[in-house]
Amino acid sequence: RPTAKMRTFTCLLVLLGCAALAASFPLSADVEADDCKHCLFWSGLRKDPILHCQQEGKCPIHDDGAISNLTFTIDPAYVKFNSTFATMTIDANFTVLNQTGTGEIAVKIFPPPEIFGAKPKIFSGGENEGFAVGEQLNIRGPTIDATAGNCWFCEDIINDPLPAGGYIVHLMLCNGYCRDLEEQDIPEHTKLLGPYAQKAFSITA
Repeated sequence: RPTAKMRTFTCLLVLLGCAALAASFPLSADVEADDCKHCLFWSGLRKDPILHCQQEGKCPIHDDGAISNLTFTIDPAYVKFNSTFATMTIDANFTVLNQTGTGEIAVKIFPPPEIFGAKPKIFSGGENEGFAVGEQLNIRGPTIDATAGNCWFCEDIINDPLPAGGYIVHLMLCNGYCRDLEEQDIPEHTKLLGPYAQKAFSITA
């Protein structure tokens, strides 16, 4: 009879095998994406799904994409430490100046400055296929979850909630993935579409 360790090992092998197949082979004719959204879905295990789908001709490229008047709200802006309901939503508004390419909306969260050595982290709010020139849009950004298991800079990242303090949030819209802008070699077609917007939220003791 298989033990728990044996079952876990078997599941791990299956997952690793699937990941290796998806990363090593192009999409077959049976599952070939017929549009950008499907291509991004089937390419999810690749290092850079957006760039891959652009190179396959499935997702649009607009290197001169630009937006303006980026603003956003965080609701609620104050939550209690270790609260069961410490989840905040972001709503973003902006105007499209030039047609944008395939990219994402993301937030970069800066921990309270009094927490020495804690580094900011970028969280994705999901990919998009670009926005048409002249559009004035309101879209939902990433959710900020302050509950247990969401503190990326805590010693116990599995169980610790975000600690009390003030957090700065930068909202960004990008061609490509916003996280790649911090890499030494920025992928082709990747850029910030306009100045980031800044807000803050607080976690109270």
